[in-house]
Amino acid sequence: MLRLIFAVGLLLLAGCIKAAPEKPAESPEFDVPADPIVDNMPVELPAVDEPPVPVPDKISSFTGVRVYGDPATCDPCRFLAADIVWLCENHGWTMAETVTENADWQLLPARDTDQRIPLIEVWRNGRVVEWHVGYVASDDPATREAGLIDLVRLHPRGKR
Repeated sequence: MLRLIFAVGLLLLAGCIKAAPEKPAESPEFDVPADPIVDNMPVELPAVDEPPVPVPDKISSFTGVRVYGDPATCDPCRFLAADIVWLCENHGWTMAETVTENADWQLLPARDTDQRIPLIEVWRNGRVVEWHVGYVASDDPATREAGLIDLVRLHPRGKR
C-alpha cells in the first residue's frame, strides 16, 4: 500500500513538472524589432571628465598650447617648453595669445606630486581640441620637429 501511494505521488509530481510551461528561448522583453530610424541615429557619447583648468578672464578666446607639468621634477616638461619655442623660432611661426601676457606657451604646476610626464592641451577659442600625454625629448632637431610639428600645425595662426 505504501508503495502504491509513493508511486502515485511520483507520477503526480512528474506530471506537474512536465505540465509546467516552457520558457521561450528569447524573452519578449528583449525581442525588439529593428527600427531603421533609431538604428541610424548618432550615438551620444558620455562627457569626458576634463581636468580642472584655471579660468582667467580671457579663457573664452584662449587659443594656444598649455603644458601641465613641473619643470623642476619633470625633464620632458622642461624640454617641451624649450622645444615649442625652438620650433616656432626655427620655422618663423607665431602662436596666438595665451592666458599669460607675452608668452607663447604656459608651463603650469603638476596636478599631483606623482606626475612626471607632461599633459599637453591644444586650445582653440576657449576649448580643448586635442590632448597629448607624454613627450619624448631628443637632442636631434629632426626628431624634435617631428614630435611637435603636428601640434603647432593645429594652431589656426601658425604660419610658415
